[in-house]
Amino acid sequence: MIAVAQLSSVPYLDLTNLAGRFIPSLCFYDARWRMWIEAGDDREFLIETAAVPAEACYFSVAAQSDVDLNLGALNFLAQRGCIASVQRAFAGLIDDLFNLSGSLAKIQLLERSRETIPNGLSRLATTEVEYIVMLCRSIFDLYQEAMSRLWDSVQLFDQQKHRQKLKLSYADMVTFKGASCDAEQIRSVADAVDGKSPWSIYSPRLILPNWFV
Repeated sequence: MIAVAQLSSVPYLDLTNLAGRFIPSLCFYDARWRMWIEAGDDREFLIETAAVPAEACYFSVAAQSDVDLNLGALNFLAQRGCIASVQRAFAGLIDDLFNLSGSLAKIQLLERSRETIPNGLSRLATTEVEYIVMLCRSIFDLYQEAMSRLWDSVQLFDQQKHRQKLKLSYADMVTFKGASCDAEQIRSVADAVDGKSPWSIYSPRLILPNWFV
């Protein structure tokens, strides 16, 4: 386990309010790549290494590449919601998003291969689309798990108020008394929520804009 004293060697980290939260990445882009890796038998040391990531989550004030992904929801989890109980869901989200970007790239590759592979492409595309649907379902469930874990950590000012527990599964959130809600019922609940989601999506490397800077 890395001690806080070791983390102080990373100039981008503000450790004053860490309060037990996990740090999702030690990869930064600041006009050039800067990365720290764990070392030692018990991974108790940090060493800065010269490297360029092929696939990574990183902190930056702006995207290093115009194909990198900047997702507001992940940025919130990385900056504010990175409590220990959210770590599993956060890691799963990162993995699913990398896999999703890979699958979408494969669909493009199959499209470009139509002239060189005359047969079988439709089956390859079908299985890939099925996997994409599974990934999207997983992403919804992992977001729901992260929100549920965060809600469990919230302390209300008025302790007399009843706090309803959020369900861990997204599917459970769109059912009522055991029956699935239709699109109109789900839409009516969404319309009752003030404001709009700030989430935005780009693609394959993930940017987690400067939380620690």
